[in-house]
Amino acid sequence: MPRFLRFALLLPWVLPAVLAAATAVPMPTSGEWPALLMGDWQSRGYGHRLRISADGARLYHFTSIAGADRCWPAEEDDSLLAAVDRYQLGGEGRELSLFGLGEPHPYRYDRLSEWPAACEQPAASDIRSRFQHFADLMQAHYAFFELYQVDWSARRAAGLASLDDKSDEAALFAAMQQALQGLRDGHLSLSAEVAGEPRQVEGNRGRTLERISVAARAAGEPAGPARRRWQADLWQAIAKEALGGEGRMAGNDFLQAGWLSPQIGYLAAYTVGGYAERDFSDPRGDERVLHEFLDQALSDFERGQARAVVIDLSLNHGGYDFIARAFAAHFADQRRPVYRKSPADALPPYQTELWLEPAAGQRYAGPVYLLTSDITVSGGEILTLALRALPQVIHVGAATRGALSDILEKPLGEGWVLTLSNEVYRDTQGQLWEGRGIEPQRPLPVFEAGQAPLAALTALRQMIERDLALTATAARATPAPAAATPPASGHRAGAGDSRR
Repeated sequence: MPRFLRFALLLPWVLPAVLAAATAVPMPTSGEWPALLMGDWQSRGYGHRLRISADGARLYHFTSIAGADRCWPAEEDDSLLAAVDRYQLGGEGRELSLFGLGEPHPYRYDRLSEWPAACEQPAASDIRSRFQHFADLMQAHYAFFELYQVDWSARRAAGLASLDDKSDEAALFAAMQQALQGLRDGHLSLSAEVAGEPRQVEGNRGRTLERISVAARAAGEPAGPARRRWQADLWQAIAKEALGGEGRMAGNDFLQAGWLSPQIGYLAAYTVGGYAERDFSDPRGDERVLHEFLDQALSDFERGQARAVVIDLSLNHGGYDFIARAFAAHFADQRRPVYRKSPADALPPYQTELWLEPAAGQRYAGPVYLLTSDITVSGGEILTLALRALPQVIHVGAATRGALSDILEKPLGEGWVLTLSNEVYRDTQGQLWEGRGIEPQRPLPVFEAGQAPLAALTALRQMIERDLALTATAARATPAPAAATPPASGHRAGAGDSRR
């Protein structure tokens, strides 16, 4: 689906630890599920049940709150096989782990001894039952009530009290909207159609995009097109003004490279995917395009003797986690842990530690300045975590949006859809950045009201030039070490080393 977040694609649990992905088995290319996986399964967290038979796999959603089991078939299960990349069977055939493309995080299932009867019963469709269904989903899966200081039990009770047998869908939507107040989560949303009109509760867009929305509405313009136009104009201004029209775009124009000054290389990513197909339907193609783009850009920087490189994620709207790690791998010198993720709704709990492997192609080991803003979100924040784990990276700018969890999508019936955050991401220091955003080490105003659109890049270039001047001054002031006397054997210390 064409939205610039870290995409759930058609299955929210296969976006992008105990079980090692290296031992997982690739799914067969025949389009059939292996016989040893056939049976009924229930996920740990994520709220899914799975029926696998010779006819294929059928996905169901479920909640189980206070003994009340709700279960209903998913609408997107026809793409289930295509979304699963690998599997692993354990526990004498009672435990199943499924892996999404490029991801080592397992989605764990336990084999069911019998299929729950609730999965074969039609769901109640009255207004109060539909609100209860919505409230159950939030209670079962949403990870951050405590972070936002929301008493969900009280919200549930208030919502039910506001509805009766005479309430219509407009009242139902209003009750859900009221229940979500104060949850400033970029991945939390509610989409519905009421009396033939689309209605939506949008996730937190951040201060910058909200300011543009307010200005557009005040001028009688639709907010969405105004936001898109502002960002597109800024993206083009980077190419024409900041890079002097001499840069290069790639990946469906979602990537830029050039020179911010004669000694400062510049890279920018508008998304973390969509480089091969704009609808994000070819993630492996995205990875290939990204590696080609970075190999060429970093080779250009090497030939031009770049003394520093800027990675600009200030307009980044996210994409795939594994593409984020593939990007950061071009700046890694060795294998390093970069972040941990865990489903907050899983029992028993489990987590996966994500590692960065140095890229096989061109890499850059010099100073890197990472620029972010409150627009930087989702997969852009995963790329931020991965880069911050590298010792040569300096994070500057403004805090990111603070929406790191993958998007868990849940249908509410009648075409209504709830999306929410059920995963917890932590950096290598154990820090949780959800809600508040990843804070830079060196703050710099980005997209502030009244600020020229490219002012942050100008200020960043000046900052880097000062840093480089200080480094050069310090190097001149440091006496050169005395030449070492070669060993009597004639062996030269370090001979054969590619770099010292």
